[in-house]
Amino acid sequence: MLKKYKGALKVLHIQVEISRDQHHKKGDVYRVEINVDLPQKVLRSAQIAPDILSALDMVTEKLERQARDAKDMSVTRKKQAG
Repeated sequence: MLKKYKGALKVLHIQVEISRDQHHKKGDVYRVEINVDLPQKVLRSAQIAPDILSALDMVTEKLERQARDAKDMSVTRKKQAG
């Protein structure tokens, strides 16, 4: 997912947390949270879903949108400085 922004964004650290909560009335609920540390910004997304794949899909969509916005801001700043 972040590979296409490799040249524009320098990823310092990625943290992924996946948990399952069994105390819901409807059965298991999965929570996925991903934090991506960039030099001057942190991309963060968390989702709760009835299955783990749905939660992962939603989290990656949000992170991809955030990464695209961060890349666009970086390009705009470079153009304004130059």
